[in-house]
Amino acid sequence: MDIYKTSDRIEKAAVKMGYDVDTSYATTGSQYLQLTRDDIKFQINVRVADHAECYLPRTRAIRQVCVSPEELTATQAIDLLTRPDDIPITEVRILTSEEKKRFAEAIKQEKESAQQRNANWRALRETLTQADYDEFKNKGQSRNSAREMAAARNMKAGQLYAALTNGRKF
Repeated sequence: MDIYKTSDRIEKAAVKMGYDVDTSYATTGSQYLQLTRDDIKFQINVRVADHAECYLPRTRAIRQVCVSPEELTATQAIDLLTRPDDIPITEVRILTSEEKKRFAEAIKQEKESAQQRNANWRALRETLTQADYDEFKNKGQSRNSAREMAAARNMKAGQLYAALTNGRKF
């Protein structure tokens, strides 16, 4: 599943349905679409990721739709957006001690993973030449140009993009 294409597809459908859409990104690569519409009481969060949700809402009840290989498809999510009252409300609740441990471990792993990604792109940045930067500039300095360059070098596009842009997220 391509997170970016899937998110884009859902966003376009939501706009056609009259939703206002704000987008945010997690360090794990997940994309979040925050959808609002005047006739709907709760904000709807659409989470698009390559992994299942592992966090509960922390501050307020939300209607959340999760799109991932383990959860809904983009088509199912778009269908739910036509019936917002059918999207279940996820309530804030006090976590059990076991859940707290599990979530703390997930946060720790996420932080370690982010630190490793930072170290990886920083190390790659040290190996880049002026010719690499010139090529990136000539190709438009976009994610697509990084993707093309990475494919030619047999490396991850996000890592190369971060190295070329001093840490910007792919």
